[in-house]
Amino acid sequence: MMPFVRSISGLSADLDVGLNVPKRGLSFEGDPTQQPSDNVSTKKEDVTKILSHWDTELDVVTRIMVIFAGNSDWIAHCPLFAIRAGFRVISALGVGITPWMTSVTDHKIHAKDGHTTRLRVYTPKEMQTIPGANDGDADAAVGVLFIHGGGGWLGSIETHDSVARRLANRTRFLTASVDYRLVPEHTYLNALDDVEAGYHWLIENLPSLYGSSRARPEVVICGDSAGGMYAAGVCVSLEMQRKAAPPGSVLPPRPLLQVPIYPCVDAFGSYPSRDRLASGWLLSKKLMHLGLSHWIGRGSTATVEAMKHDPRLSVGKAPASILKTVAPALLMTAEFDPLHDEGVEFCASLNSAGNEAHHTEARGMLHGFLGFMGFAPAARREAYRIFDALRRTSIRLIQNQPRTAGW
Repeated sequence: MMPFVRSISGLSADLDVGLNVPKRGLSFEGDPTQQPSDNVSTKKEDVTKILSHWDTELDVVTRIMVIFAGNSDWIAHCPLFAIRAGFRVISALGVGITPWMTSVTDHKIHAKDGHTTRLRVYTPKEMQTIPGANDGDADAAVGVLFIHGGGGWLGSIETHDSVARRLANRTRFLTASVDYRLVPEHTYLNALDDVEAGYHWLIENLPSLYGSSRARPEVVICGDSAGGMYAAGVCVSLEMQRKAAPPGSVLPPRPLLQVPIYPCVDAFGSYPSRDRLASGWLLSKKLMHLGLSHWIGRGSTATVEAMKHDPRLSVGKAPASILKTVAPALLMTAEFDPLHDEGVEFCASLNSAGNEAHHTEARGMLHGFLGFMGFAPAARREAYRIFDALRRTSIRLIQNQPRTAGW
């Protein structure tokens, strides 16, 4: 075993990669003349915290990931096709042993605009319905709609296949991963439509997938990074549609639960953690700005202003009347993630609006740690902690058990 975090300059020499890696962020050493301003976290005690949490099983993968973590800004200068190819490679490195499933099947789903995309359905080994609160109540057929991360402009159901498998097996709930459209080729509204199409497909098909026509469908919406944003965003979108529907309209049930994991919930916002962890921690401010440029595309000033105020995109700014009635939330942030503070604030906003939201922090983790589960036991432990909470909370909500403190 070796620690996850070592001096990046030493790792460069070990790998003979010839990278000129700046001594900042995850490095113990540093030239004071090259250090960023004091609001950027480069303190040795921060690195020590990470060291206390990380261990690893694959030495070479760890070294590659640390180099990327400490020197990710250069990625912003690469063409989009190269970044996407690199993301696929890094995702493959983190897979580890592919978890076995009872079955994995791809289905075609159709968005409102007629676009067809894939929904990959994972049937875990020990899947069963959840009994209702009272005798005679229909059992619940629970499905988890998983939305992959990647900033909304990277990733696919292929890059996050192993994550979805682990999620399904750990929760013992049927899980479906949606291959939503990416920016800049499409808009975030297209992506939301794809996610919503996946939600409706699960509502319609869960009882038969569980082999129980009497079971009532219950859907948990879970995602990481941009997928966490879309998880929260589609909950807001569904609630907006519900409030705008004429009286007597037939509406699908609300999602049972939303589980955003290190999400971006305020695309245009400014938060202390974005400055404190601006560079050297895998996700950097430059990469976030690059991603935002893909989101905006060639949009006019009016379009950008509309995006800034769209609660489906910046769910942290949604009105309290919406936040009060969306699905309750379990939210996990990563300690060393620029998006940390907005996740904490979003959870507080849900509770202030009168909803139920629980927050926990993945100690010592970087943004994107779900992708490290295949080789890093510490990342796997934190991921399984929220997967276990997802199952416990879903059962509690189905059976109308009282709210509990914490997790």
